[in-house]
Amino acid sequence: MGIAYGYPLSPATGWWGHLVTPVPADVSREDGHRTFGLMEFAVRAPWRRLGVGRRMHEALLAGEKEERVLLNVHPDAAAAQAIYQSLGYRKVGETRPWEGAALHDVMVLSLG
Repeated sequence: MGIAYGYPLSPATGWWGHLVTPVPADVSREDGHRTFGLMEFAVRAPWRRLGVGRRMHEALLAGEKEERVLLNVHPDAAAAQAIYQSLGYRKVGETRPWEGAALHDVMVLSLG
């Protein structure tokens, strides 16, 4: 059906270090408990539009104590952009997460 995983970001995370335009320090501050980094999230095509992605997202975050979720997504990934927006994520910037990478949107979802 799909895959979803992530982990809490440490204070030394490099996630915020590749932004095209820096964000204010209060946005990028990490303490090891503030932000859950969603590393991978994918639903196979036959299972899309059936609520599987939403249930996977809910299951992944069940019991997490962080105040927000952070992810990078390619701007042209229409299906991914659609689910993230429907879940309440908002774009806070753009990044090239590694050298030579295409531009990605940085999105945040506030929890709680």
